[in-house]
Amino acid sequence: MKLMPGKIMVNPIKEEEKTKGGIIISTPPDRCRRYLKGEVIAVGEYKYLYYKEKENRIKIGKTDMNVKIGDKIIFEEARARDFTDKELTNGKKYYLLEDEDLIYAKFN
Repeated sequence: MKLMPGKIMVNPIKEEEKTKGGIIISTPPDRCRRYLKGEVIAVGEYKYLYYKEKENRIKIGKTDMNVKIGDKIIFEEARARDFTDKELTNGKKYYLLEDEDLIYAKFN
């Protein structure tokens, strides 16, 4: 699968809902930030660099992406877009992110 520049496709990593001691972890309310973990499965070739002049963004070049396939990342759920397609992903849920939306990345 080839993504557009600056885009990242992530396979979410399921969090344990219980701690080792048996304490159940509840889902935070909607007004709280919720951070998710995932593994990068597809990355755009590059990202564009912009210069902001007043209200306009002017494209000035391109650079490498900050992550590569196989990297583990943390991102804010509110910034991600759900992606499910029966033909492309066999109905499995993935997230699409911008390169700037990443909070943390563990490089392989």
